Amino acid sequence: LREAVEACERGDADLEALRAAINANTAGADGSEALRAARRLRDELAERKVREARALKRQRQKEEKAAAAAARAAERAAEQAEEARAAEEARVAEEADRVVAEAAAARAAEEAEAA
Repeated sequence: LREAVEACERGDADLEALRAAINANTAGADGSEALRAARRLRDELAERKVREARALKRQRQKEEKAAAAAARAAERAAEQAEEARAAEEARVAEEADRVVAEAAAARAAEEAEAA
């Protein structure tokens, strides 16, 4: 057990290895300081693992939220660009209609003068 605890503290072993060592030595080391230390370390490692998982989850949620916001912004920009394009087309069409109407009026005036 002491070797497993020391290996975990050095970073040479992980939570699962420590759990296996505790389970293998529970009967023979019941109540010993080594078993208590191993269990404390196991609990600390498990809690650290839970905290890290929560932090990763929060980070992932932040990234997902940012990606969704970016997608919404891109969608709004595309909609605005489409609206601007449609407005420009309408303006050009109105200008063309005005020019055609002016030309027709000019022709009508010329024909009226000629008659």
